[in-house]
Amino acid sequence: MHTTGFDEARLRRLHLEHAPAPARLHDALQRYQLHAQHPELHGDVFELHLSGLQRPLEAAEQLLKRDFPGLTPRAARQITQCAGPDEVERMIGTQRVPLALASEARWLLRDSRLDRACAGFYQAAAVNADTERLAFGLLADAAPWAQSVRVELRNDSLSGDMLAHVGAEGAADVRYVIRRGQGYQASPAASENDTLFQALWWHLDEAQKQVLGEGGQTGEQLGHALAVRAGEQRERAATLLGMAPKEGAVRPPVRFGDGRLGYPLSGGDALRPPRGQVLTTADMRARQSIRAGLHQLFPHRPAQDVMWLALQLAQRPGRTVWAAFSELARQVERLDLSLRAWRGQATAVNYHRRQRVGQMIREAWEPDFYGPGGVDELIVRNEPVGNLPVLPADLHFGHLHRLSLSNVGISALEGDFLGRFPQLRSLQLSGNRLMALPGLGNLRRLVSLDVQHNRLTTLEGVQHLSSLTQLIANDNALTQVPGLATLTRLTRLDLRGNQLAVLDGVQSLTLLTQLDLSDNLLSALPEQIHRLIRLQYLNLSNNQFTSLPGGIERVVGLTQLNLSGNRLGELPGTLSGLNRLLQLHLAENRLRSVPAVIGNMPSLRILNLRGNQLEAIPEGLERLRQLTELYLGDNQIVIDVAGGQRLEAFSELRTFSLKGNPIGMIPPLRNLDHLRHLSLRATGLSEFPLVFLERHAQVYVDLADNLIVELSERALAWIRQHPNRLNLNNNPLDEQDLARWRAMWAQFDTLSQRG
Repeated sequence: MHTTGFDEARLRRLHLEHAPAPARLHDALQRYQLHAQHPELHGDVFELHLSGLQRPLEAAEQLLKRDFPGLTPRAARQITQCAGPDEVERMIGTQRVPLALASEARWLLRDSRLDRACAGFYQAAAVNADTERLAFGLLADAAPWAQSVRVELRNDSLSGDMLAHVGAEGAADVRYVIRRGQGYQASPAASENDTLFQALWWHLDEAQKQVLGEGGQTGEQLGHALAVRAGEQRERAATLLGMAPKEGAVRPPVRFGDGRLGYPLSGGDALRPPRGQVLTTADMRARQSIRAGLHQLFPHRPAQDVMWLALQLAQRPGRTVWAAFSELARQVERLDLSLRAWRGQATAVNYHRRQRVGQMIREAWEPDFYGPGGVDELIVRNEPVGNLPVLPADLHFGHLHRLSLSNVGISALEGDFLGRFPQLRSLQLSGNRLMALPGLGNLRRLVSLDVQHNRLTTLEGVQHLSSLTQLIANDNALTQVPGLATLTRLTRLDLRGNQLAVLDGVQSLTLLTQLDLSDNLLSALPEQIHRLIRLQYLNLSNNQFTSLPGGIERVVGLTQLNLSGNRLGELPGTLSGLNRLLQLHLAENRLRSVPAVIGNMPSLRILNLRGNQLEAIPEGLERLRQLTELYLGDNQIVIDVAGGQRLEAFSELRTFSLKGNPIGMIPPLRNLDHLRHLSLRATGLSEFPLVFLERHAQVYVDLADNLIVELSERALAWIRQHPNRLNLNNNPLDEQDLARWRAMWAQFDTLSQRG
């Protein structure tokens, strides 16, 4: 009931009137039960499972689902039951949803989306992207961070996709929440399996917690406080999710033909004759006929656009207004015929997809004389239509500056297809099955090109795109990038997941700030790589480097360097010249030692040495006083007295991993007041480290996969007081201790789910 915004008074009124409970309420209850029974189900799979639990659709309900696929069968049934039998019969006969029912469906979808977003405040399994955005927005409303703070939610890692954020883009203090699977991590902070609200709570300042009152005491109470706020302020929640306001609110402005936004005055007419000119009855009828014809050609355009088109037609040189209109009508007819033929070739599976995409193409086209202020982009995403329509030869989209055909299932482009879009500045063709891009070289104005997740073996033509600043071609089959050296305006180049063994020309791209060459076959870089003086992000992970590529140590602007997953046996001391580095990733190499001069990187925040062959805590690490994350897992490290002393220098450390090392002893970790997450998984510990845990009660400690067999009464008492600060899975505890541990964990898990 809380997730839907229904209060007791409204339910009482429904009961007194013997009215059925709304579909949204039934759906919310069924969603709650299904999430509880199958927390592993998410997204489309969950919705499919939910629909399967409801009564099959009847004919009118199928029509509603066709045009509004987000409706549940129960919601579609509620709409048709509220309509009169004559209206339902007409709908089935015409195969078209009446305007009134369509409007009802839109608002029901709007409210259902809000319901699903709010459900995530009560069930961890129900959290979705809207819940995340809503939590960030409501928290910023209730207790905003300082202007110097920005909080970002990113997917899987610090460099992953940004899912939500609050705060200014240029804020000095950027804090991160990382979504990892179904859990969240306040980075740098505690567990990777926190709830969204616990992770947000870690980033709250004391002043914010005071403003929130009880809601600021724990992550669980924060979630409850935001849930109450979402229920009480549903319209604000809708605004935060970018939804349209409820009908009857402020009338939005319209776009005039010349591109301006505003409110038309009564009686205004773009074709009003100049003062002193008298229109005959025939003139008036002609103008009315032109407008009526334009309305038929462009039914999706507002009246102001149609008036503007009529004015432009009247000013076409060398032809009468009727001749200009007839020419325009023939163009539209040819476009409609090509789209209709394309739709007629569809299978039953993709017919409706082609119908939707065809409508998008139709609405994106406008005559070349329309002028500024018209449509400037065509965005089609996640509509697998198989192939694209063959457009009429004389039809162009020269007014479009942005074209996105992402995840539409195409395997080829007609030879002149891209030539229909000569003014493009941004082209996105990601997530298809393309093997070539014919005509690419003709898009001379292109600034951004995204062709990732295809099957491209070459980027022939890209060498002619001299204005390009961003090239993203991840996850293809590229073995070369022809003419790369000519793309001198590039600031971002992403070629992850290809088959590149060499990359000639990259050294000439001196404006680059971001370069991702991970998951290729590279073993060397061009000698002049040091010319990339503006480069800040360099990812060379999962290649075949056996030594640090020559010249890298002279790219002094680097802030992030990733060399994980290579074959590095040693590091040169010159690496310390990268004194602006914030992140250094060297995981999964063959390093037996690290040069002590690594301590000469005073800005380093994250150091990842996981999966190497280190046998001790490297000398020099103790000088990295600004480290917040240190990963030393899966080495052969045994901690001696000197190593333990080095670890006490990291006063800013928040996350520390020693997992998979035969450490021998738990370091005392004194002075690490900011430490929040410590992994001692699979380190061979045989005794429960109670003294250490009592000294560091604020730290989440992962003790899974060790050899601990016994828990004292004092240890069990500590666990009872701190059930969410410890992981003891896969230890050979005796049966009695194991049963008591599981009982305590089950009790905590039940309480947290109720929250």
